[in-house]
Amino acid sequence: MGIGLVIRDHRANFLAACRQGFDRITEPEITEAIAFRHAVYFVSALPYDKVIVASDSLNVVQKIKSANKDRSETGVLVEDIKHAARAIAFSFIHVSRNCN
Repeated sequence: MGIGLVIRDHRANFLAACRQGFDRITEPEITEAIAFRHAVYFVSALPYDKVIVASDSLNVVQKIKSANKDRSETGVLVEDIKHAARAIAFSFIHVSRNCN
């Protein structure tokens, strides 16, 4: 499995992109959580102060937005995302699969 990130401005103009493959990860939700974490760290190194991260993974979006501690198999990733996202004004939103 792998992830791909595309960064666009508020007018949908392309700004940056990256991709990364992963060996031996077969769980889609874990891959989505890794993609979120990668996006947060990637964007944190760029000069943006407001960021919207969109994904078709409703479950991961809900976990990140939840005030509760996630105790699922993605919990460590979710908590890391929440911690890393404190540095910038991040918004996490769900979009349909054909939008991302």
